[in-house]
Amino acid sequence: MQCIAETTLATDEPFWIARTIFYEYFDQDDFLKRECVNVSQNYLEAWFVNESNGARKFMLPTVQYIGGKTQFINGRHRAAVLIKCMARVPIAFAMSSSESKDWLAFLPKVSMGPAEAIEIPDLPVVKCFHLNGINNKRSFS
Repeated sequence: MQCIAETTLATDEPFWIARTIFYEYFDQDDFLKRECVNVSQNYLEAWFVNESNGARKFMLPTVQYIGGKTQFINGRHRAAVLIKCMARVPIAFAMSSSESKDWLAFLPKVSMGPAEAIEIPDLPVVKCFHLNGINNKRSFS
């Protein structure tokens, strides 16, 4: 599925991170919070922005480096879905501190251009809604 990479904030920087680098350099305790181990291989509709010109943007997971380790700001579930089926995953980095910038300079990565077209796996897109506090998913075409 072809999409345009979209960051949460204009100051976030997008990169390609190899799966092996992700497991080696990223704080796995933080990543595994919120039940990210056994996520279903679906995208949530809310992860995409459909433009009036027909372009589809994919909101990248966002990470920061703080206190000597990585911390997801958003997108743990997106990263969990992508990491299972991609050799390298698109991730945005919040450039909120000099600590983040220093760590990012050290991290093996490949730069991604602003609004770069990316190819993500063709997986079902589901609509997520809440009903009486229960998280339900419906297929979306």
